[in-house]
Amino acid sequence: EGLSRIDEALDDGGEILLLMEGTNDINRQISGETIRYNLNAMAAKAEARGMRVVHATVIPHRPDGTGDIENFATRDVQADILNLAESQGRAVVDAFSAFWDEADFFSRFYLDDLPEEDPVGHPNPAGYDLLADAFFPVVRSVLASGSGSGQI
Repeated sequence: EGLSRIDEALDDGGEILLLMEGTNDINRQISGETIRYNLNAMAAKAEARGMRVVHATVIPHRPDGTGDIENFATRDVQADILNLAESQGRAVVDAFSAFWDEADFFSRFYLDDLPEEDPVGHPNPAGYDLLADAFFPVVRSVLASGSGSGQI
């Protein structure tokens, strides 16, 4: 659904598009190929408006949620996003690894309860701080360099 909403979001303007999409697509078993195509199309729309794009991988699905509870598809999409960013010369934040590499990350960085409207799991405040820490150096680098390349 991000591709159908991107034009409206881009109408607000800006210098950089932070593009972190795909969790719900994975949960709905949309192919990684389709996710990659849609992410690239959204990024191209932003670039056509003169914006720089920072791709981001999605965070791991909770094991007590629905969909990709083993994170096999999420890891595949992680690789797709990393490869997409590299092939297009865009910056990328590996949010998946930022969580996955932390001990006890589900208990430390995710909301305690899994509401019905959140079948894959969202971060708690500490998780959003972890995301901010992952994004900050990449966005700072993009702003400082004036280019789209960079990774964390």
